[in-house]
Amino acid sequence: MRQDIRTIIEKNRTRIIDLARDLVKINSENHPPTGNEGEIQSYIAGFWAKHDIECDSFIPTDVPGFTSHPAYYDDGRNYENRPVVVAKLPGAGGGKSLIFSGHIDTVPLGNVEWKHDPYSAEIEDGKLYGRGAFDMKGGVAAMMMAAVLLREMGVRLKGDLIVETTPDEEFAGSNGPVAARARGYMADAAIITEPTGLTVVTGQRGFRLAQIAIAGKTGIDIYGGQSGNPVEHLTPVLQGIETFRKARLRVTKDDTVMITKLAANEFRADELLTVPPECRIEVYWQLEPEDDLAEVDAEFEAAIKNACAVDPYFVANPVEISYHLRPMPGSRVSHEAEIVKETVAVVESITGKPAQIITAFAPCDMFVFNRCSGIPALVFGPRGDGAHAPDEYVVVEDLALCAEIYMNVAINWLQVA
Repeated sequence: MRQDIRTIIEKNRTRIIDLARDLVKINSENHPPTGNEGEIQSYIAGFWAKHDIECDSFIPTDVPGFTSHPAYYDDGRNYENRPVVVAKLPGAGGGKSLIFSGHIDTVPLGNVEWKHDPYSAEIEDGKLYGRGAFDMKGGVAAMMMAAVLLREMGVRLKGDLIVETTPDEEFAGSNGPVAARARGYMADAAIITEPTGLTVVTGQRGFRLAQIAIAGKTGIDIYGGQSGNPVEHLTPVLQGIETFRKARLRVTKDDTVMITKLAANEFRADELLTVPPECRIEVYWQLEPEDDLAEVDAEFEAAIKNACAVDPYFVANPVEISYHLRPMPGSRVSHEAEIVKETVAVVESITGKPAQIITAFAPCDMFVFNRCSGIPALVFGPRGDGAHAPDEYVVVEDLALCAEIYMNVAINWLQVA
């Protein structure tokens, strides 16, 4: 059927691109604890109805078993008008099942100016620009059209094909696919259509976000005396972070520890000329799939506290360490897993090149499947650039290419009835 799929893809390139553009044009920014996913999920539900494909739309907190799922994380998110949408092509029976999964929320625009309007879905030099075009509405459009084109080919598959779009992946949400699993949408394998540059991603690193607070004594001591300025005691904390960075480098082989924020007083004309009441440092690091979260946290805290022990200031003003957002664990699926071998074979046959297989630097929803639901999952999606940045784009030609690959994997995996 490979040639039949190629033919229908060629005839429908414009439809695939148009769907991606439609998705990009809809603002679906995530603003924890709320988000704007309602409109785009309504559009997607209408898309499935238009193509006579069974669809289920539900709010995560309405699903029995949602909060007791092992991957559920409670950090006060509000899921009102932020549904999960699941489409299903029921199989004839006797075949394996497959999930295509993608999130439809995006990060906010930020304060940096864009050259391309982030919500007009402009195409220039083979690139589709817009917020979420790369992360990950391009992959979502490809997986949705893959299902539609399989239906239009009249192919009846033995196994069920499930296509889900989920809210709240950004900012370490990941409760969307948790709700789908609790709802009962399980399968023998899953493909997450995050952008991977056409590489087969069989592992992902997780991440941790910590904040270190150094307390100060506001005001100015005009008579001298011991400094209560927390900035003047920043050096030991930075040395502790460096110690932790070197320790993690021995594990990850890549430098995955970074300072992402540093704050004391603000640079404002009306800000008082005074000692900062606090100095705060935000530190981000990544976790390998085999890492134990508690052990790495303890290593971080020990590095900071040991470094601060050389400064008497911290006897009376101990640093405060806190953690923010969900601690996303790493995840991995075996290269010998059948879904990996099947996907690699299809990618190589369609592209005519050896498939690259990697562990991804960036975290995603993969752990919900592999670690917490017993569903072997990999990640595969289009090329592009600018995730979480201005002028984000996806490579236009990859939209049809990915749809073609998804269709071939689905037919080979689910089998024709």
